[in-house]
Amino acid sequence: MVGEYGVAYRLLESTLFLSWGVGAAIYPVLARLQRTSEPPLALVFSRALKLVVALTLPLAIGAAALADPLVRVLY
Repeated sequence: MVGEYGVAYRLLESTLFLSWGVGAAIYPVLARLQRTSEPPLALVFSRALKLVVALTLPLAIGAAALADPLVRVLY
């Protein structure tokens, strides 16, 4: 059971680079906007969050639907 969990988690972990990439790109923008007022910081944050959700939600749905066959084929 631990092995199956580890394999499934490794597949999930490999998709984290999407959110890390968006975060690394948006942090300097958020730091710069903290000193100014245009555009509002909340607006930029909400757009970045929507982008991360739009990128990762299809992967999450696909992984949930194909988890068992994917693990059996890859491992």
